[in-house]
Amino acid sequence: MSRQRIFFGLQPPLAIRDAVHAVVRQLEREVEGRATSPATLHMTLAFLGERSSEEVSAATAVGEALRAPAFELRLDRVQRWPNRILWLGCSETPAALSALAAGLHDGLAAVGLAVSEPGFFPHVTLMRKARGPFEARSIDPVVWPVAEFALIESLRQPSGSEYRALRAWPLV
Repeated sequence: MSRQRIFFGLQPPLAIRDAVHAVVRQLEREVEGRATSPATLHMTLAFLGERSSEEVSAATAVGEALRAPAFELRLDRVQRWPNRILWLGCSETPAALSALAAGLHDGLAAVGLAVSEPGFFPHVTLMRKARGPFEARSIDPVVWPVAEFALIESLRQPSGSEYRALRAWPLV
């Protein structure tokens, strides 16, 4: 039986992706590590992991049924987790972003699809295996007008994961 590794997420438009990657390039000057490819920058809303085609269809129906407002995301904080991942987040999480993630988690639970990572912590991964000293800091914000969310397939490749939107829905 064929399975797909899927998640709901936000994929930045090209201009925002370029602005976020400029932050990555700046970090590369001070920290060693494996930078995230511009093409794979995203924010995960609900990670589902490996799923059957029936479960992918059920997840698609959850996305189809969800109505949520568009919002502006201000990414203005760079931090590092103890596992050496550098990430970009927001000082203040927009209520609409939290509501979108909660709506997805609730909808998925209602159809029997538990998410692999309960809870939601808004962030964009910038670098993995970061080595060397690093101080968390505020940065000039990257302002991302979020207009849609997507069900995304994660395709594992020898060079790392690639992401393909299976379906996207507008935020209104």
